[in-house]
Amino acid sequence: MYDERVKISWTSSNLASKSVAIKIFKDGNLFSTIGSKISQSGESGTFSNEWLVPANMQGQVGFTVEISDALNAAIKDTSNSSFSVGDPEGAAY
Repeated sequence: MYDERVKISWTSSNLASKSVAIKIFKDGNLFSTIGSKISQSGESGTFSNEWLVPANMQGQVGFTVEISDALNAAIKDTSNSSFSVGDPEGAAY
């Protein structure tokens, strides 16, 4: 799954700035920022972003995603559960 592009999509309502920041946390600590000002795709509140999963996430667990208003970081939501990035298919160690 690493070094692959993954599409992240969601819908939001009542977001005044119409742009968001997306951050990845590992075990509660900031790991990386996917984007700091990702614009809304349309008036319906739909957002979409393609993310290249970095190789340094390979084989790790405990990641969560936080999406916040680009102009007001207090307006945010975090994924309900953590995720992991598996080893590449067919890898032999």
